[in-house]
Amino acid sequence: MRPPELHQRTRKPHRAPNTSAALLLALTAVHTARVQLDRYASATDAPAWQVVEAADLLEAAHHKLAEAATGSP
Repeated sequence: MRPPELHQRTRKPHRAPNTSAALLLALTAVHTARVQLDRYASATDAPAWQVVEAADLLEAAHHKLAEAATGSP
């Protein structure tokens, strides 16, 4: 015999104090690094593939941090 299923309550995520400030700081740092890589890539005829890959990773990180800051999936 299976135990009865319990109704799971929907809970809002409980954020630690200063979470918003930490996320904003991280977003700013990632954005600044991405801008610097864009400047480097624009100043050279053929940027290193590592720089291009790093810029892509920073863009993905920025996207995830923005999702975390807004609470959207």
